[in-house]
Amino acid sequence: MSEIAKMSTKLVQFKSEFFKALANPLRIRILDELRQGEMTVTQIKVNLGVEAANASQQLSILRSKNIVIGRKQGSNIITVALILPSSAFGYG
Repeated sequence: MSEIAKMSTKLVQFKSEFFKALANPLRIRILDELRQGEMTVTQIKVNLGVEAANASQQLSILRSKNIVIGRKQGSNIITVALILPSSAFGYG
């Protein structure tokens, strides 16, 4: 297999994993919320009207795919989206 084919295969695999991470409507809603800036799970829960456990579970999946990161601030975990262009949600 040529180097270009290997890179193409890796890129296709990356895209596949990325889109799997976006395959849940709540994860897309969370990312849309995070466009406003960093948030705690509680803020996400309130803004989206979902249970904290459900928001945490979906954030865990997004973290595992390196789409969001969390940082500890006191007793809270602050979450921020890593790469999220406005065009990802039809804005701009």
